[in-house]
Amino acid sequence: AATGLDVRLKWPNALVLTAGPVPGKLAGVLAESRVEGGRVAAVVVGVGCNLAWPPAPAPDPAGVPCGPAPPPGATSVVAAGGPAVGRAGLLAAWLVRAGERFAGLASPVGPARLRAAWLERADTVGRRVRVRTAAGELEGDAGDLTDDGGLVVRTDHGAVEVSVGDVEHLRPV
Repeated sequence: AATGLDVRLKWPNALVLTAGPVPGKLAGVLAESRVEGGRVAAVVVGVGCNLAWPPAPAPDPAGVPCGPAPPPGATSVVAAGGPAVGRAGLLAAWLVRAGERFAGLASPVGPARLRAAWLERADTVGRRVRVRTAAGELEGDAGDLTDDGGLVVRTDHGAVEVSVGDVEHLRPV
């Protein structure tokens, strides 16, 4: 909302731009939790967003790049044609939107509404994917998202719900 860009969601934690002048990963969210006695005792959430990643640096006269290059596959709001958004403005907009989402989760239909909103922006659902989990690797079609955020992958051996994993989007064959 703060950038006007058509941001898509790559399960489980990335915001990506799939079109425009510089498509790629724009932002990510990581969460770590501590479980005690079968209950979540604490959660720490980290959020990062590339607001104005510089373009690849021009080489010096000897052909050596000057300065750091953006990571492969990364983009930024400015590189993608969005407005220059300051960190404070983005944080304020994010906190308002996150507060609305968290408040909505308290209602009986909250999880279903969040799932529907996520699916509207999903870039993973409907794609062929490879998922790496602690239990191993699986490949199939990302078919759906559960109310609690699990990714349903349709494999040759049936549907598998994945709660934690690293997803790679595969190209159609």
